[in-house]
Amino acid sequence: MARIFKQQYAKTTVARDADGKAIRLANGRYKCVPCLDAAGQPITATAKKWTIEYTDAAGKVRRKSGYTDKLATEQLAAKLERKAARRAEGVFDATDDESLRPIGEQLDEYWQHLEAKKATPRHITETKAKLQKIIRACGFARLLDVQAGPLECFLSKLMLPPPKTEKVRGQTIPDRARGRSPRTRDTYFSAIRSLVRWAVKRDKLPRNPLETISELRDEGDVRRKRRALTDDELRRLLKAAHARPLDQARFMKKRKGTPLTPEELEEMGLQRALIYKTLVMTGLREDELRQITWADVDLKDPNNAWLDIPAAITKAGEAASIPIRADLAAELTAWRKQRGRQAASRPVFAIPQNLARVLKKDLKHAGIDYRTKAGYA
Repeated sequence: MARIFKQQYAKTTVARDADGKAIRLANGRYKCVPCLDAAGQPITATAKKWTIEYTDAAGKVRRKSGYTDKLATEQLAAKLERKAARRAEGVFDATDDESLRPIGEQLDEYWQHLEAKKATPRHITETKAKLQKIIRACGFARLLDVQAGPLECFLSKLMLPPPKTEKVRGQTIPDRARGRSPRTRDTYFSAIRSLVRWAVKRDKLPRNPLETISELRDEGDVRRKRRALTDDELRRLLKAAHARPLDQARFMKKRKGTPLTPEELEEMGLQRALIYKTLVMTGLREDELRQITWADVDLKDPNNAWLDIPAAITKAGEAASIPIRADLAAELTAWRKQRGRQAASRPVFAIPQNLARVLKKDLKHAGIDYRTKAGYA
């Protein structure tokens, strides 16, 4: 039986320091503290809207915001109860059920959800490509069509070797090196699983139809084993990255085809070498470093320099502080002066989107093999 009630909440206010300035948290939001009365007790208030508490088709207790009018809220609660009962019996109402809308409309809402979560453009682009490929292959026209059977078939085919094309001693054998790895298979599954979980939370699906599928996480099937560069290789890479724009000046042009000046080429090489060095010495991911601004870098004391990473840009969603080695701090200070003391809100580096491709060219210019028996650089 659904029940309605008005929630009690504690009033809050923005916390301030001794100088009366508002205190900001690492994620950029203001710190809030409870409002206290004369006796030092928190001040509570009653919400204007009624809240509905009911049990959904899966037996989970849920809460939904109602209206300021009690009668209208009671009617909505009764409607939610009837809807949950129908879903529990496998009956769906085609007139108002979200799961029967075209999946294209649902995806448009999902993209907005990812953007609101501050997902990176690269993540959104890759998720779109994977979901669209799954939907076309499985024939999902609505969210209600998403089922474990067709998806498992798609994921299994994803890992199969390509058609037999290579002949050895008269026998046709498959090229297994082109088959998708378990890790790639899991990225496709993760994309559709996140969509379904979002749909369940938004009451667009009665339950998660993919609960029977799990990730493979096969650590033994590594298609691209990585290797770390030696100290000598790293020094050669930094030197080559700095010098390559000038060495290959005739290939370096702006977007409109205008040749770059020697000063611009020198700055390009210096920035690229600093990007590599910062990535190596801080352990940051490429997308994390791309979003770091000068406000996140403390270079006042080169011997005690720090990099404060906001929680909004880390993969784990937690803020972190990383010490910066003195030589790197000095180079970053010189880099900022060379750029004309940029504003604190400006990114430290302008990292190209195709950094992996640029890295391969720099490795080749340094005489370092990208692929060896030990793995990929």
